[in-house]
Amino acid sequence: MKDGISRLIDRETTLQIEDLTHSGAGVGRVEGAVVFVPGALPGEEVRVRVRSFRRGIARAELLEIINPSGERRLPECPRVDGCGGCTLQHMDYQAQLAMKTRQVRETLKRIGKLEGVEVKPTRGMEHPWRYRNNGQFHLEAGEDPPAVRIGYYRPGSRELLEVDDCLLMPAPWREFLTIIKNELNTLWRVMASEGRGFPLYHLLLRESFHTRQTALVLVLSDWDEPRWREWIDGFLDRLPPGITLVAENLNPHPERAVLGGKTRVIHGLPRLRERIGDMEFQLSPVSFYQVNPEQTEVLYRQALEYAKPRDADLVFDLYCGTGTISLFLAREAGRVIGVESLREAVKDAGENARLNHIDNARFIHSDVAEYLERYLKSGQPAPSVVVLDPPRAGARPEVLARIAALRPERVVYVSCDPATLARDLRILTDSGFKVREVQPVDMFPQTSHTESVALIRIK
Repeated sequence: MKDGISRLIDRETTLQIEDLTHSGAGVGRVEGAVVFVPGALPGEEVRVRVRSFRRGIARAELLEIINPSGERRLPECPRVDGCGGCTLQHMDYQAQLAMKTRQVRETLKRIGKLEGVEVKPTRGMEHPWRYRNNGQFHLEAGEDPPAVRIGYYRPGSRELLEVDDCLLMPAPWREFLTIIKNELNTLWRVMASEGRGFPLYHLLLRESFHTRQTALVLVLSDWDEPRWREWIDGFLDRLPPGITLVAENLNPHPERAVLGGKTRVIHGLPRLRERIGDMEFQLSPVSFYQVNPEQTEVLYRQALEYAKPRDADLVFDLYCGTGTISLFLAREAGRVIGVESLREAVKDAGENARLNHIDNARFIHSDVAEYLERYLKSGQPAPSVVVLDPPRAGARPEVLARIAALRPERVVYVSCDPATLARDLRILTDSGFKVREVQPVDMFPQTSHTESVALIRIK
């Protein structure tokens, strides 16, 4: 196989696309090897150029669609080929939803070895564009001529693709980015002429879809740099009127992660105010919050429906973030304990409870596994319901083990990765639970990502 496919490296060949990967690439076969083809759809015959072969997988460049799929659509974004974000933009939206349902079902079987789990049809959006409430943009300061570029990194690289608009972002951000870029160019010309390094590496925008308040977060390697302090003071007087909060984030190692550990608000409101249903939430500029407000309400109401808390129930909300799910649960439960490791989010959660006049929810700043261990040793009554919404990597084994030791009647697992969901559901199943059903929710239209809510009951 290896010799056969190796002969095709940098040569053209045709193949039939049979499926899609979880990242949205088409899957075909040639010379007995699996080939991933970004931009191709199942059922299509395509002409490709094989670019690499590693660990049994060939990767190819799409050159021509010989027989297009009936599900193919003309992408609306002119940067779709270079950006790598909207990997399904060329696919009919109803077909995207069907594909995501199928992938969740197949992942549960393949990774979790879970048979007979009902996977509901993915719940989508009526208008699947301009839905994101936050975005991260990277910056490069070029020296010849001195100019600042703002954009996204191309897939798998640090090569910047300059952007002035994104069809997943709110339309007013186009003007914000243009104004910010022009202002930064003025700063950089001065700094470059003085031989100074540019301290700004990333910027974040976050918008409340309820109030249309917008936060700008500037990620700096040195927020005390004299020229920067001089510039930012003047820029705050010239802010676009839609930006109501400006914060600085200090990150001495911006090449390792976008955000550093220290954030300070330097202008405007201390927080943004958002609404889900009839509940209001205050969000600090860097706290985690779901990126799609419309679908967030769909997701949380599904979690509430699965949890079915009663007046006498104690409910744990693990990885609770700013307390959004917790407060929905608290309206129907006897008591809710939310656990979150990010201190700023816990502070937001407490203020959100006060804002919505909820007094039966308590928020704990702690590592989730450590809190569960302490709770088990305390001898206090076990929760009737456990809700968890972990990061993409899923829950750690010790977290799942301690949930199993608590023996709650119901576990509701909110997941942004079908693979880690399947892995963790297998662990819970082996610990005496049964997965009843899974509801996918399309939080990220035009992309290959899927959010899911799973209902698990004690056997």
